[in-house]
Amino acid sequence: MLRISEVESTMHSVVLQLEGAINGEWLEELARVIATHQAASKAIQLDLTGVSKVDMAAVEYLRRTIGVDYTIARASMLLAELITPQQDDTALDTDGDNLLDTEFP
Repeated sequence: MLRISEVESTMHSVVLQLEGAINGEWLEELARVIATHQAASKAIQLDLTGVSKVDMAAVEYLRRTIGVDYTIARASMLLAELITPQQDDTALDTDGDNLLDTEFP
């Protein structure tokens, strides 16, 4: 079960605290709550520190929508690592060799 609570709210922003499991069953509800706040032109932050479990559907949803629909206020290190969009760190040169093509900020 997923519980979604508003923990901070202003005229222009909201922090939503998520607790419990995020899975395919609850993604529609999460998307609905996010859409409601977007319709009110609020910047949305998710506090994921209370999330105890995620499935692959949730990981893919969060990866796809992070930075587009909301930002992350807080998350466990493991969850943050799971949902951070992955970048392809290899590229092929004209000879077909794999080259490491990663930039570090």
